[in-house]
Amino acid sequence: MASVIMQLLRGGSVPRDLVSNSAFGDLVSCRDGNCTIAVNDFSFIKDLDSASIKEGVIKVLRSMDLAGVPELIQLFISMELEAGIMAVDENINININSELGAKINEVLGVALYSIAAYDNAITRFSAASAIYEGIGDVGRARFMEAMSKITRAEDLRVKASRLHDEGKHDIEKNMVEDASKLYASSVVTSGKL
Repeated sequence: MASVIMQLLRGGSVPRDLVSNSAFGDLVSCRDGNCTIAVNDFSFIKDLDSASIKEGVIKVLRSMDLAGVPELIQLFISMELEAGIMAVDENINININSELGAKINEVLGVALYSIAAYDNAITRFSAASAIYEGIGDVGRARFMEAMSKITRAEDLRVKASRLHDEGKHDIEKNMVEDASKLYASSVVTSGKL
């Protein structure tokens, strides 16, 4: 799993040490310490169990520089690999105080939002906002605050939909109103109004 992810990230080559323990040993060709895997369709990754995906992601994270994490997250978004996104969230420190830390939290927040892990997304957006604020990028910090509000609003909208299905319309109405206020205030927060 880890070797396949690295191949996708690096445009075809993976480190020999990752491939040596790979289930793809018979599909590997190595030269000068880098190896390639002769597989053209990586959709089988989605069929792996979550534990295998998480284990592979952890190996990848240990073997790569933090600068590559946003690209890794983007790869998981494009693959719709929920377990991969969750593994990154569980294994990347939220308090990386640098522009890179802010970017990682921002991209991870978007990824978590895309898989409806709203609480985790809010936490990442809030961390990104604080880091951006700390490094003086006030505009980006406000945008992250707005994303946090949008995420909270979406969470309320989903909960309201469930309440509607349960026939709890009064509570649903309150949640929809709260969500609407958050959506509206996110526009003001981001400075777009």
